Amino acid sequence: MFRWVIISVLIVVILLILIFLPKKISDTSEKTAVRMACEKSLSINNNLKVISSKLADSLGNLMTINCQTEYKTIKEKNSDQDPSLQREVADDVLDCWNLYGDKRNLFNQDTGTYCIICKSLEITEEDHIDNLLSYIRAKKATATQTYVQAFGGEVNIPQNAGNTYDTYRFTKGSSTAVVVTFGKLAGANYLVLHQASGIGVLLYPYDSVANLNCYSFEGRQTALEFKR
Repeated sequence: MFRWVIISVLIVVILLILIFLPKKISDTSEKTAVRMACEKSLSINNNLKVISSKLADSLGNLMTINCQTEYKTIKEKNSDQDPSLQREVADDVLDCWNLYGDKRNLFNQDTGTYCIICKSLEITEEDHIDNLLSYIRAKKATATQTYVQAFGGEVNIPQNAGNTYDTYRFTKGSSTAVVVTFGKLAGANYLVLHQASGIGVLLYPYDSVANLNCYSFEGRQTALEFKR
């Protein structure tokens, strides 16, 4: 009897693996394909600007960037013993920097400041993140690199004392945008900023990104959101 119970359990486990594993592989493959398409698109575009409310190159040819805003739900909580919330958000900021941070000629900054909504993070269990800057300044991003090293030597990461990101506050259940700027926004609180190029990453309430003084692809004074 006991043997049949074990066999039944194994059959159920195998069936669950057969059901869910292909979907996980498919989701991973799709995400990789989206990332590669975006990277390729970024590599062939440069010196873009807005002409007649459309994105164009220096010759006036209409252009597009084949990228997508990533939408995530984060359920971790603040904890001194388990800083998984800080790590997840720090990893998202680093991921956006790795995608866009060295694209210094992507936009013609003489024509204005441009912003991209790289990610939208819905943090469901908290209304604040403790010590985010301290975490980025002190912790390792990988086994061999700290976050500071991963962002690169020319990048400025502000001191944490008195900064917005000492404790980053938001409305619980709302979404926070991870915004990449091309051209420095006056008065903006950056998590990461390359002073020379003006490329930086900041967190901003998703519903309020229109208040950022930067151009989208439609030529409006709002951050660009890539559609899925």
